[in-house]
Amino acid sequence: MGRERATASKIVGIAVAAAGALLVVAGEGFEGTGKSLLGDLLIIGNSFAYGLYLVVSKPMMARLSARRVIARMFALASLMMLPIAAWPLAHENWAAIPPRAWIGLALVIAGPTVGAYLLNAWALRHADSSLVAGYTYLQPVITAVLAALYLGEVMRPMVIAAALMIFAGVYLASQPPSTASTAP
Repeated sequence: MGRERATASKIVGIAVAAAGALLVVAGEGFEGTGKSLLGDLLIIGNSFAYGLYLVVSKPMMARLSARRVIARMFALASLMMLPIAAWPLAHENWAAIPPRAWIGLALVIAGPTVGAYLLNAWALRHADSSLVAGYTYLQPVITAVLAALYLGEVMRPMVIAAALMIFAGVYLASQPPSTASTAP
């Protein structure tokens, strides 16, 4: 969208990090059902939408605080979801939901949802949107590590190689533009 200058290190860094993220997914195998393909396509669509959000929202992040932007975003999203959610909300048996489920819901909303958006909004204020997007490639690595810690999953060498690729890609994408071409 012409808001950032594409540099070789950014392009290579994003490509290396993306390849690392794909390597994590490939380690699980690409075969699956039609529903799996639909889910994969939805994830790709989400990635493009999120990238667009990062680029379009960057100017707003420079003007407003992260809390204000996130509060407005969640308020608007809640209003947009109300027509879809009104019927299920009205017919839910709220008394049947155990306290442990409410606590879990509150933790998911506070941490991975609001917390992540606040961190992204703060990062957009201080960095290029391409760099912030690059950090999202760390999600598969974090997921693999948490799955190993909490679910007993085995960390295969492919995941470690993918993590190294992602870290290298994010490092390359974060490098400032070379001033050698603008030196007198």
